[in-house]
Amino acid sequence: MRMNQSKQVIAPEDSVRGQIKRVEDWINESQLSLRDYKKEIELLRQEIGLMENHLSTQNDENVKVINPYIMQNFDDLQIAIKKQ
Repeated sequence: MRMNQSKQVIAPEDSVRGQIKRVEDWINESQLSLRDYKKEIELLRQEIGLMENHLSTQNDENVKVINPYIMQNFDDLQIAIKKQ
């Protein structure tokens, strides 16, 4: 504890230096949080990229399986139309 010029007792955490120290601590904590946030964002971007590639691959495989079936049905439809 310290006394100022008017003989009031000032706790160290309430002094200007104490306030500056508190703000500096907040800044340091914020910088650490921001770094962690940026790392997490990058990991999420990578994960989204992997998911996108997986979906694209699955879609390509589905098209390869479904297209012949659709084409066969279309051919059958054309033949049925010609017979009428």
